[in-house]
Amino acid sequence: MGMNRNVIWVILGTALVIVLGFSGYYFAVAVPAREQANLTLQQQKLAAQVAAQKAKAAAEQAELQAKQKELEIAQQKVQAEQDARNKRSVYLAACQVKAENVYWNYIKLNGEPVAGQPGVYNAPQYTWDEAKSQKQDKLDECFRLVDSGVNPDDLAGTVIPTTVPDASEISAPSVGSGEATSEIQEFVRQYLSSGESSDVNEAITLYAAEVSYFDQGVKPRNYVYKDKVGYFKRWPMRSYTLDSEVSTIYDTGSTRQVRFDYKYRVEKSDKILEGRAYTVLDLERGENGQYVITGERGKVY
Repeated sequence: MGMNRNVIWVILGTALVIVLGFSGYYFAVAVPAREQANLTLQQQKLAAQVAAQKAKAAAEQAELQAKQKELEIAQQKVQAEQDARNKRSVYLAACQVKAENVYWNYIKLNGEPVAGQPGVYNAPQYTWDEAKSQKQDKLDECFRLVDSGVNPDDLAGTVIPTTVPDASEISAPSVGSGEATSEIQEFVRQYLSSGESSDVNEAITLYAAEVSYFDQGVKPRNYVYKDKVGYFKRWPMRSYTLDSEVSTIYDTGSTRQVRFDYKYRVEKSDKILEGRAYTVLDLERGENGQYVITGERGKVY
């Protein structure tokens, strides 16, 4: 019995040592390792959150910079367009000066000065007509060049007249700035709008009693009315959109010549035509003080 009791105590002691050993390992090794693993995981999560926040901030900064760049590009585009309009106005004004020079040089060469009346000439009507035609050809050439995309800076030297008639000799129309007044802008808007209307009278009220009508010469307003009635019947659906500035070629106060480009679309049951064209209008103030059309010409591009 004494031996058995000793064996039992040995077994119990061994078991106690094993239990204490496992407990010591658990608290001395396993628990700290687990805590370290948890700490490492938390650090990794925190680092990931910081990295995500930095990436988000970088993306927001990049987006802001991109928007600022877009704004700068848009502002540069607006400025470039304004510069181009200013150059175009200067170029067209110089064209008008040269066209006037062509006109009066032709009159001087082919007409007779009136004695005692400086700047006044006598000439057959065909001489005046030819001078006007040469002037218009010069203006049309200027517009074709600038509308074809030619840089006005490259042409500046070609449009300055070699000789300009002296103001004391010739009373020529003043050169416009190239910019149309709000009154002219509204007139052109009505002109285009009347072309879309089904009522021809809306268009014909804009014309004077006689009109220099395209290449058909001077015609009475009734002729213009009949021509538009026929056109409206051929093309019952029409739309016109202004596609350029309204440029003032010259302005004398009571008369004015303007030019503008527009997009058109005309339709009938079996056909559609669309494209771009320009119109030059000669305007004169009527008895009521409002502008009316005394001349009209243009061309489809």
